[in-house]
Amino acid sequence: MKKRYDKIILYILMIFTVLLAVGLVFTSMQSREKVSKEEINKRETLEKYDYIFPNNPVKSQMLAYDDLINALATEVVVEQDYAKAIAKVFVTDFFTWTNKEGRYDIGGVEYITSGFGANFKYAAVNSFYYNLPTYVKEFGKNNLLEVDFVEILSVTEAEFIKTNGEAYDKSYIVHMKWTYVINEIFDNSKFQTTTHLTMVKDDDGKYKVAYFLRD
Repeated sequence: MKKRYDKIILYILMIFTVLLAVGLVFTSMQSREKVSKEEINKRETLEKYDYIFPNNPVKSQMLAYDDLINALATEVVVEQDYAKAIAKVFVTDFFTWTNKEGRYDIGGVEYITSGFGANFKYAAVNSFYYNLPTYVKEFGKNNLLEVDFVEILSVTEAEFIKTNGEAYDKSYIVHMKWTYVINEIFDNSKFQTTTHLTMVKDDDGKYKVAYFLRD
């Protein structure tokens, strides 16, 4: 009788274990499905405004893109929030070197106002990015600049004039500062950590950087 009782207990334990395993798998599938849907919604929001999520983003870039997505996902887009988000996206891309492929892989060029991207890239190649290959050889790419935290200090509505003499529909001056990921190999204390960006609503309706002040 005792053996039969033990078998019944064993069967119950086996059934319980199987049900528990199935439940965990189902919960995991639901969780993955939820994350997948969130990622799809994020990408759809970006694609709607013709933005492309970066292939190899660092943490600060992902957070900046989340801000951009949140700004664009509202029923009525708040212009100032949109401008601030693009400012963050630009800074986290331009001032991060750990995911760049070389001196000519300039971050943030796509967020420069129409017609000035090439000039901006040329200036960056010959200034901020000029010594990047040397730094890579000496310190290793993974130890170089990587924007960590970005803070918006102020946003001021302004007027910015196009080259044809007309004013942009909307313009903001965004004062911001940021920190870099700390490491003991590469001294990042001598690099820029503040700026005033003039953000304008370009002819395509997207906010872009029209003026980049090296504080």
